[in-house]
Amino acid sequence: MPGSKTGRKVIVLNEAARKVLQELLRQKGDPYVICGYKKGQHLVNLQKPW
Repeated sequence: MPGSKTGRKVIVLNEAARKVLQELLRQKGDPYVICGYKKGQHLVNLQKPW
């Protein structure tokens, strides 16, 4: 994660986490795993949808 608040860091995911991420539906042309409400934007507030 190059843009975290505390600086660049590596996050290791186990097999179960990788599988969940691989199975998420993706939006064509959007680079984000969790897409925002605007095309090409990431989700910025997890409180509301959660």
